Amino acid sequence: GPFYFSVDTPDPYVKLYIKTASNGRKRTKVKNNTANPVWEETFQFYLDPNVKNILEITLMESDTVGDDLVDTKSFDLSALKIDETYKKTFVFKETSEVDVEMKVKTCSAPTDMRYSLDLCDEETDFRQKRKRVVFETMKKLLGERGPKELGEVPSIAILGSGGGFRAMVSLSGVFCALKEMGVLDCAMYTAGLSGAAWYLSTLYSHPDWPNTHPSKIRQDLRKNLTDNWMWLLLTPSWMYSHMNIILDKRSRGQPRQHVPKLSEQRHAVKDAAAPMPLYTCLHVKKNKVAQDFCEWLEFSPYEVGMTKYGTFMKTEHFGSKFFCGKLVTPYPEPPLFYLQGVWGSAFTIMLQRILHEGQSPTDTIKNMSNSGDLRHELHMDISNDPVSEDEESDEEMDIDAVDEKEMGDEYSHNENHSFLMSIAESFVEKIYFLKTRSGRAGLVHNFLRGLQMMSAPVPSAEAEQVTDTAYQLAAKAKRIYLVDSGLLFNSPYPPLLRPERDVDIFLSFDFSAREKDNEISFHELYLAEQWARANNLKFPPINAKEQLETDGIKEYYVFTDPADPTCPVVVHFPLVNKTFKEQSEPGVPRTTAEEREFANFSVFEDPDAYYSTFNFHYPTKPFDRLSALTEFNTLLGEQAIKGVIADCRKNVPKLSEQRHAVKDAAVPMPLYTCLHVKKNEVAQNFCEWLEFSPYEVGMTKYGTFMKTENFGSKYFCGKLVTPYPEPPLLYLQGIWGSAFTIMLQRVLNEGQSPTDTVKNMSNSGDLRQELQTDVSIDPMSEDEESDDEMDIGAMDGKDLKDEDSGDPGFLKSIAESFVEKISFLKTRSGRAGLVHNFLRGLQLMTAPVPSAEVKEVADTADHLAVKAKRIYLVDSGLLFNSPYPPLLRPQRNELYLAEQWAKANNLKFPPINAKEQLETDGIKEYYVFTDPADPTCPVVVHFPLVNKTFKEQSKPGVPRKTAEEKEFAKFSVFEDPDNYYSTFNFHYPTKPFDRLSALTEFNTLLGEQAIKDVIADCVTKRRGK
Repeated sequence: GPFYFSVDTPDPYVKLYIKTASNGRKRTKVKNNTANPVWEETFQFYLDPNVKNILEITLMESDTVGDDLVDTKSFDLSALKIDETYKKTFVFKETSEVDVEMKVKTCSAPTDMRYSLDLCDEETDFRQKRKRVVFETMKKLLGERGPKELGEVPSIAILGSGGGFRAMVSLSGVFCALKEMGVLDCAMYTAGLSGAAWYLSTLYSHPDWPNTHPSKIRQDLRKNLTDNWMWLLLTPSWMYSHMNIILDKRSRGQPRQHVPKLSEQRHAVKDAAAPMPLYTCLHVKKNKVAQDFCEWLEFSPYEVGMTKYGTFMKTEHFGSKFFCGKLVTPYPEPPLFYLQGVWGSAFTIMLQRILHEGQSPTDTIKNMSNSGDLRHELHMDISNDPVSEDEESDEEMDIDAVDEKEMGDEYSHNENHSFLMSIAESFVEKIYFLKTRSGRAGLVHNFLRGLQMMSAPVPSAEAEQVTDTAYQLAAKAKRIYLVDSGLLFNSPYPPLLRPERDVDIFLSFDFSAREKDNEISFHELYLAEQWARANNLKFPPINAKEQLETDGIKEYYVFTDPADPTCPVVVHFPLVNKTFKEQSEPGVPRTTAEEREFANFSVFEDPDAYYSTFNFHYPTKPFDRLSALTEFNTLLGEQAIKGVIADCRKNVPKLSEQRHAVKDAAVPMPLYTCLHVKKNEVAQNFCEWLEFSPYEVGMTKYGTFMKTENFGSKYFCGKLVTPYPEPPLLYLQGIWGSAFTIMLQRVLNEGQSPTDTVKNMSNSGDLRQELQTDVSIDPMSEDEESDDEMDIGAMDGKDLKDEDSGDPGFLKSIAESFVEKISFLKTRSGRAGLVHNFLRGLQLMTAPVPSAEVKEVADTADHLAVKAKRIYLVDSGLLFNSPYPPLLRPQRNELYLAEQWAKANNLKFPPINAKEQLETDGIKEYYVFTDPADPTCPVVVHFPLVNKTFKEQSKPGVPRKTAEEKEFAKFSVFEDPDNYYSTFNFHYPTKPFDRLSALTEFNTLLGEQAIKDVIADCVTKRRGK
């Protein structure tokens, strides 16, 4: 529209502002010297439909002295309807008009964030690769005590605490020792907090890591620290010369030095040659202490996010603007040293002290070392910050290069006596890692803004009241404060205690400050234990007081939970200078005065404060002393660490681990089945098939599947609400084949020996009847839920071994103990075959992909998913048992049942003309069933369990000659008087085992040509398509 100005031709532009939008500020270009501008510019805002959104449109006049405000108008966007175009003319000061066209559209489902408690695909792939690497390493490291198969490999995590450069230098010695003893190559994860995070991030950013020894990287680190980098950074001559060098390179077109980023650490773990590094910080509120409100963020080379809300973003997107889960304003990935500033806030605090008090770095260190707790310093730093989480500047800062020219001009002429203070002010104002896009150290865009966290998809046990904390975090806050995790406790346990990471052994290295060297405090470890207990996570009881009374101060302590063999073990190394004073290497006494003098030093009572949390200047000798001390102490615990690893050797293979067998498609995909049944209904009236693969578990009937590792966890309305560790394979074997469960229950309830039980069960009738009876008499209801839910864990072997084998009731007592403790007779509900209903709450009458298996979904859905908390899963043989019994026995109707089921569900299946083939060929080892009328119908090559030709031939076509050969092959499978081959027998002596295995091998080889002919015919048919 036209503009009227009294003096000259206007230079108008328009500003748009929606306070509730994440990208709420936009402006047009300036149209010079025109009273009738035409902009034709389009702007996009992301709005939260759950709040009131008001558009403020401001007409501005550009001017060389200062822009002039013409007028501002407001418009309520709630009046707009979805997908309808709305035209509005805004009138300013009754003389100027701006025509605006608006349209509201529904955003597509955001895919920029990941909502799940599962590990990301990249970390899952890493774990699979790393486990194989660790398996080979452990076999060499532990010899006979090492794992015999992949499923026995325990998961080890290395943790480094905070403590400024004291922690950084100390961890450099620890890693050298762990590499030397071979334990570093057995670790799955390594995690750092504050100073330890500085070391890890430096290590993993080194171009030679992990293909070089940590001792080489330690040399580089020592050079950097002894070169007094921070003092140089705060010295005018250095700053001036450094800026001139950068400007000179820029003028000549030379590239500046590469700035490392966290996502680039992927190269260090892509081949699983090193443990996965994890870093942490806390989200805190400005006016609340961390103990009242804080939330953990975790960082990996692949993702950054909050487990509490199951919400993660790609690492390269950290610091960008998100709204309602959508990436609305991407920024370049922040440099690594910015993140180091977030992970460890001590450096930030020190610079602020230099800034505000005008002291030298040396004086500041001494004052801060005497001023008290770092937690207090961090809390005060946040509380005194004048910037609000809800403020938003007009021009937001990106993390980008410092304006070198401006800095060079500023420092080249500044020569007054307060130069140190002025350069610190400029440093804090402009240097990268004290900046965020919001212009404030540790204050970043809230990536959860606009999300409805009260209905978060995967709230974890960490949150007691999601509705309470979610409001504080995600409803309105534009930015969030991120600080050093040491503000809560000083070791990075939370990301490693996640059940998905399944850590068995924690190697904990604590470099926390304390007042005296000879007074060890386990305070940080107690805090970690309390946090784990509060969040229902397993953690060993920290009986430090008892160990101190028994052993006194020593270099390491081992904490276990004797009552729970599935609880992780903590091997804890405090920072102690004891044996190191007497020995140069474990077991090697110091001999010279020089050696003894080198080792005779105090860490926490050092008068020079070299090891203060706030000291960032390490001369060569203090660096070498501290690094050598922690290296020695770690080596001193070598045998203890190896012993813990050997004792923790797992023997709980999991179904998901079978992925490694099929990842290269070298073998067929294995599939397993069971039935969901109802307690008071026979299987023929109601049952539903579940299928299991190494990748997924689910029901084809409802088109609903979950990841295999999530089977047994709690779901509601399709959301994973309580994750549990993946159940061991033997638990699933107990579901897939329920006969063993039934037998154990008979031993328990009737007090008979296993031999008598096998005979009685073999004579008692059909297995289907046994299974149906077992479900029907179960006192537990599908809708009941125990107060203390059981996790699937390993059997407590120690308790079983301690039973008195001489007790006449021993058999029954061990069965009771077995039923009570063995993994595959336990579910989280404490009952074999009764698991959490993963379809609970789903509206299955509107299932997305009902298969042909179901005729009326509406009829069967009520059985399963409306109210039931748990479901019964049993052996598929309860319906029909096609893979096992022989065709020509009375059970030959199994194949007919399979045919009937396929026909009933509109699935192709060849007609089973067994009667005709029997009349023609009699009993034989295999039968081929085809559908001559339908060449696309699958072919069934069916092998019943028959001992016929095997009695006469040792190999197909090779007659048996000796009496011994003939005797070996002459046996009955189903009429064996000793019941060796009964369904309920689980004890196979060598000869019955060899006989049965050799029989099935022979019968299969006998059908070799028939199988090849069927395959060839099928290839010919496909070729003709």
